[in-house]
Amino acid sequence: FYSQLDTGSSDLWVPGQQCGAACGGNHTYNPSLSSTYKAWNKNFTILYGDGTTTSGVFANDTVNIAGISITGQPFAIISSASGMSWRTNDGILGLGYQKIAQGGENPLVWSMYLAGQLTLPIFCFWFGP
Repeated sequence: FYSQLDTGSSDLWVPGQQCGAACGGNHTYNPSLSSTYKAWNKNFTILYGDGTTTSGVFANDTVNIAGISITGQPFAIISSASGMSWRTNDGILGLGYQKIAQGGENPLVWSMYLAGQLTLPIFCFWFGP
């Protein structure tokens, strides 16, 4: 997946198979292909500042990024979206604080810190040459 990094939100979401072209991107999440997937019984909806929206359901699965693997990371599987079809990314990786997470879940960076994978719950961006 190629997620958009977003410092203004805290949720990680990926397009589900039902979302199709409305979610943009090229990849969709299929829970039946994961042995570590666990469903929540909770819906997910978010309205972004630019007026775009997504909705779906919360789940947990193993997330791997930059060589770090987090088991049971909360995220949302999106089934519908508005205003996202032009995007080339496969969802959003929210890097904001837990307080603004739609389900109260730990954002990925915080989960990495709690799992001892990061010394501090901080990140930076590096734009190479």
